[in-house]
Amino acid sequence: MVKQGQLRGINALTGKMKKLSFKLLEEPCTTKALQMVHLDVRGPITPQSQEEEYKYWIIIVDNFCSFP
Repeated sequence: MVKQGQLRGINALTGKMKKLSFKLLEEPCTTKALQMVHLDVRGPITPQSQEEEYKYWIIIVDNFCSFP
């Protein structure tokens, strides 16, 4: 429960906030395939496959052509 004077204080603080701008980081430029790849690994996953052989997955994306 908010007390009588607290809401006014919260609104004043919110009004004084400023959105900070961030500079975008430039990715290094690649000139050919496989110079830079991005990987995502996840696991162990549930439910497991029926054969119980596959417990993890991996995604590989090439930075040059953005092809997974």
